[in-house]
Amino acid sequence: MPIPHAAIIIPFGADPAILRWTLDGIAEQQLDPSVKIEVHIGCDGCTFDDLLQNTNQISFHITSYPRIGISALRNALIQQTQAPYLILLNSDCRPSPTT
Repeated sequence: MPIPHAAIIIPFGADPAILRWTLDGIAEQQLDPSVKIEVHIGCDGCTFDDLLQNTNQISFHITSYPRIGISALRNALIQQTQAPYLILLNSDCRPSPTT
């Protein structure tokens, strides 16, 4: 049985090319039609202005913060969602299309 609603939390403070690689992997996921994923990306003292394409199943949310550290950033991102399931990723972690 698929998880109907989950949030992916990604704190970020490094190379935007690596983050783009990770986000492209998320966007390529082959999901059950009933699954909804929200992706919360937090920039720790940086900006990420790359346009992200939302789909019917995946929505991307980017928030810039002053430099607060990755752990505090992860906690702030968790508070942005009401999803019953959380997936914590690093900005250099790319899922394969079916995982």
